[in-house]
Amino acid sequence: MYVSESINFVHSRPGDFDASLITLASTYADLPIARGHQTPGGPHHIFINSVRLLTAQNLKWRVEVYAKSLPVATAPTSPESWAPLFTTSFLQSDATAYGTLFAYYTHGLKVPYEDMQGRGELHVNLLNADGTSKSAGSAGYAHLLFGTISAT
Repeated sequence: MYVSESINFVHSRPGDFDASLITLASTYADLPIARGHQTPGGPHHIFINSVRLLTAQNLKWRVEVYAKSLPVATAPTSPESWAPLFTTSFLQSDATAYGTLFAYYTHGLKVPYEDMQGRGELHVNLLNADGTSKSAGSAGYAHLLFGTISAT
């Protein structure tokens, strides 16, 4: 029996990371694993093989991935879930400039991920680890793209 793999991308949506962020503040989103809509009971076992962050500001960032939505994962009643499953950090020197945008990459990964809530979502937290605040709206544009592999 052969197992084939499907290579997909999980994108953040407009508005997911538009808020301003002071130093060490973060913003959170549940990203649908199936593009374009939430898929309750959809795919929730995947491998994360890359992370790309595209921003309008060259700041220090940390991307955290949780097995549950952040309000559930950080609730006092579930301390076993407080730690993220995966984190990657980016410094200003990691950025590649493309016109007015900055791109940060982590690739060559094979991080197993399971949505423990079975909702078919990637639970992501974006933290501003810089001494400068992230601006709101288009001046503080931030878009995340996760490369994923799933069995089909």
